Amino acid sequence: MSMELQNFTYLVHLKSPSDFNAFDQIEHPAVLSVSLDNINWLENRSEAIWTKVKFIILIYSEKNGDDLFGHYLRFPKISFLFSEERYAELLPSLKDSNFGEFIDQASSSMNLSSVDKAKVKFEKSFTLTNTEERWLAYSEIKELVEPLPCFLGFPDIVGVIASELITNGFFDAYRDVGTDKPVSPDRKSKFSLPEGHSVRFDIFADDEFLWLYVKDTFGTLNKADIFRSLHRAATEKTVKLDSDGGAGLGLYMIFLWASEMIFKLTENQSTEILCKLKITKRNLIFEKQKATLIILG
Repeated sequence: MSMELQNFTYLVHLKSPSDFNAFDQIEHPAVLSVSLDNINWLENRSEAIWTKVKFIILIYSEKNGDDLFGHYLRFPKISFLFSEERYAELLPSLKDSNFGEFIDQASSSMNLSSVDKAKVKFEKSFTLTNTEERWLAYSEIKELVEPLPCFLGFPDIVGVIASELITNGFFDAYRDVGTDKPVSPDRKSKFSLPEGHSVRFDIFADDEFLWLYVKDTFGTLNKADIFRSLHRAATEKTVKLDSDGGAGLGLYMIFLWASEMIFKLTENQSTEILCKLKITKRNLIFEKQKATLIILG
């Protein structure tokens, strides 16, 4: 466990504004959780409280609508989005254990160490350095997914997610150092990444879930970018390219499909994204899932 996180033994869940009084007894940074219905309670709080808040967990429900992401603009310590159901499942362990352990577990899941290897049906890893290598990877991914016991459109969904994750690694993560703009925003262009750089993509499945993992070696994505992209897509409801050529609805569509999305951001080194999808033959079960969003770094 990192030294930065080992003191996160205190979770403050706001059930009423008076719960802010708990911060008077806190010496170390804490984790604050609040329902989206009550997020305005965070307004106009003292600097003494905010110095003790390291992360905010935002808890949402179906009635909250589509835009869960614009609140980051007001409260940039938001790093986690949990559905009410998922938060209820996690709350006992979050209270009983060090929150740093929870974060470390989420971080370690990026290398899929939490997956029972004995139950893995298949696994495949791709290391891509040229944009043209994507097409062979997509073909192999489709061949792996089609035999799974899933509803008819599931392989197409996986294909869209794989394309979005890999394409972003080439066309958005690879940026000019001086301008911070994508080197090649035209997604039809063909090029190789600089020596020493690559986009890694892993896929594997067990009886319950399919995991899609991507890692680029640039580390140009940050938390503000993620929330801005999700907020824009959730509110505009149109597929379009932004001024830098990035995807409009891409990450948002993945969020709607996923059981879990984890970002691990290491500035100027790497961006890692893990997407977890439920394997089911029933489309309705798949669509009713509420995603967990975790952003580390």
